[in-house]
Amino acid sequence: MSFFQKIIAGNFVYLLVNTLFFLFITPISIRVMGDDFFGVWSLLNALVIVSVGGTLGVGTIVNKMASEAPNGDASTNYYNRIISSAFLVASMASLLVGGLGFGFREVFVKHVTNNRELQLQLAMAIPVLCVAVLPRFLSQVIVGFLLAQFANRRVRQIETVSMMALWIGGILLASYSKNALIASIWILIVIALSLIWYFRELYRLQKFEFYLDLALLKRILNYAKFTSYESIANIAFAQFDRVLIGAFLGIPLVGVYSVATSIGLRVPLVVGQITEILLPYASKKSVQKNYSRLFVVFRKASRAVSLLVFCLVGILALWMAEILSAWISPEYAQEYGFVFSLVVAAYGLVGLVRVGHQTVVGMGMMRFSSILYTFAVVLTLAVLAWASSLIGLVGAALANFSMGILLFYNLKTYSVLGDSSFIRSVKNMVFDIGLGLCTCLIIPFLTVFAPSVLMKFIITLFILGVALLFILKDKHLYVYGRA
Repeated sequence: MSFFQKIIAGNFVYLLVNTLFFLFITPISIRVMGDDFFGVWSLLNALVIVSVGGTLGVGTIVNKMASEAPNGDASTNYYNRIISSAFLVASMASLLVGGLGFGFREVFVKHVTNNRELQLQLAMAIPVLCVAVLPRFLSQVIVGFLLAQFANRRVRQIETVSMMALWIGGILLASYSKNALIASIWILIVIALSLIWYFRELYRLQKFEFYLDLALLKRILNYAKFTSYESIANIAFAQFDRVLIGAFLGIPLVGVYSVATSIGLRVPLVVGQITEILLPYASKKSVQKNYSRLFVVFRKASRAVSLLVFCLVGILALWMAEILSAWISPEYAQEYGFVFSLVVAAYGLVGLVRVGHQTVVGMGMMRFSSILYTFAVVLTLAVLAWASSLIGLVGAALANFSMGILLFYNLKTYSVLGDSSFIRSVKNMVFDIGLGLCTCLIIPFLTVFAPSVLMKFIITLFILGVALLFILKDKHLYVYGRA
C-alpha cells in the first residue's frame, strides 16, 4: 500500500469510528441530558462550530503555503514564518469574533429562549465560549500545517479523541448538574487541551520559533480576503437554509429538512476522505511547475470519486424509503422518502466538485474559488426560497441541485491543466465523472418508477456490477493514491 493510500485508508477508519461513536452516544446523551438540556448542549457546540467561520480560512491558507516550502534546512525557517504570521492573523480574528459574541450575548439569549433561568446560564456560558475562540482558531493554524505535511493520521487522532472526551464528559457533567455554564467550561477545557496536543505534534515535526515575516503576513491577509468570503458562505449554506425553511414552510419541516441534509452530507464527507490530500499535493506540483503530473492525478481522482458517488448515491437514494422506514417509521418514509432521495443526490453533486475545488485552491486560485462558491450559495438560497414557496419541501430539496454550478471548479481545472477549450473541457469532465453525474440526476426519480423491492435489488446488483467492471477495466481507479 502506497503512502497516499495509507492516508486515505486511515481517513476512512477514523470516519467509521466517529460515525459508530455518534450512533452509540447520541441516544445516551438524549436520555441522560433530557430533550431540553440536550438542545442547550447542541446549541453551545453549534456556536463553537459556527465561530470557525471567523478564522478567515487561515487553516486552508497555511495548508497551501506550507506545501510550497523549499527543500532542505530553508524549509524550517519558512515554516516558522508562515505559522507565526498565521498565528497573528488567527489571534486578531479571534479577538474580533470573541468580542462580537460577548457584545451580542444578551440579544442572542433573549432571542433563543424566554426561560429566565436559562437566559442567565447562557449569558454566563457565552463569555466562556468567547474565550475558547482563541485556542480554537490557533488550532486551525496547526491543523493546516499538519495536513500540508500529510500528517492526517495525527489530526484525525486528535479530533476523534477530543470529540469523544467532549461528549463523554458532557454526559457525566449533565448527570451531576444540567447547567450551561458548567458545560461551556468543559468545552473550553477540551479545546484548550486539544491545542496543547496540537502544539506537541507541531514540535515533533518542526522546531517552532516565533518569527514574524511582514511579507508573508501580507500574503496571508491577501488570501484571507477571499477565503473569508468562502468561509462565511459555507456557514450560510449549512445554516441559513433552515431559517428559510422555517420562514416559508414552518418549524416542523425544519426538523425534517435538517435530518435530510445531515444524511446528504455523508456523501461529500466520505468523498472528502479521498480528496483531502489533493490541496497540498496540487500546491507542491504547482510550485514545481509539474502541471502534467498534477493533471494525471486530478483525472485519476475524478474517476475514483465519480465511482464512489455512483455507488453511494445510487444505493442510498434508491433504498431511502426502506432506510427511513426502519430508522424512523413507515409513515415518515412514505411522506418524505422522495425528498430525502433528492437531497442525497444533490449532495452527491457537491461530492463530485470536491476534486476540482481542492485542486483549484491548491493551485492558488483563491479569488476564483471564493467568488464561485459565494455565488453558488446565494443562488441556491434564492432558488430554495422561491421553490419552497411554490412546491413545498420537494422544491427546497430540488433547490440544492443549484450547487451543481460548482462543477465549474472541475471545468476550470481541465481548462488550466489540460490547456483545452471549454468544449473539450466539458467532454473530458463528462468522460471522467459522467457515471456519478448521471446517477445524481437520474436515481431519485427512478425511485418513483421502481417502487418494488425486487426491482431495487436488480438495480442495486446492476450498480455493484458496473462498479466492479469499472474497477477491473480502468487502471486509473486502481492506482489512484500511488501518485
